[in-house]
Amino acid sequence: MSGYPYTTVVGKIATLFEKMKSTGVPQKASNNWLSQIGLKSSNDRSLIPVLKFIGFVSDSGIPEQVWRDYRGKDGDKILADQIMNSYKDLFNIFPNANKLSDDELSNYFSTKTDAGEQVIKKTVSTFKSLVELANFENPEINNPSINEEEIQIPPTDINTRLQNQVIGIPSVNINVQLTLPENMTANDYDKFFAAMKKHLFTNNN
Repeated sequence: MSGYPYTTVVGKIATLFEKMKSTGVPQKASNNWLSQIGLKSSNDRSLIPVLKFIGFVSDSGIPEQVWRDYRGKDGDKILADQIMNSYKDLFNIFPNANKLSDDELSNYFSTKTDAGEQVIKKTVSTFKSLVELANFENPEINNPSINEEEIQIPPTDINTRLQNQVIGIPSVNINVQLTLPENMTANDYDKFFAAMKKHLFTNNN
């Protein structure tokens, strides 16, 4: 049974990604390249499969565009997107997988490999070390924009109730509850409240 990748030098993951930001993008992420950026131990070679798994390099070690994007100001958000994509099965079961405990992650990863306890621990540590470098507050993945057209709130009944209250006609109160995506951006909220104002408080008659 195939499992998730892990590195035996978990403590060097942060160093690796710092070097990826501060040094040039190589033609190929190879063992020789690792040595050039100061990761010379034979155990450091286990870092490359991790880069392949999260989509920073191809199967042959060629850097992908996401590596270059990561070097920009939103690198931590891009890394979060890549983690969520690469560990999609985990995030499908646990949307807050980046906040799970070691035990919870161990329980999950143990079902994805035939390896022993030490490998599972390293798999958990690898995942958590990647998560520590990422920003999950506002990842782009699975975060569709909200358009005003998507919020269907008939304004007629609301306006009628307001008018009836003014002239003393009894009205029926209706509690409207909306379920919104968990990963809404600030821009999404602005659109949402603009739509609320338009449909609830504007008399179109």
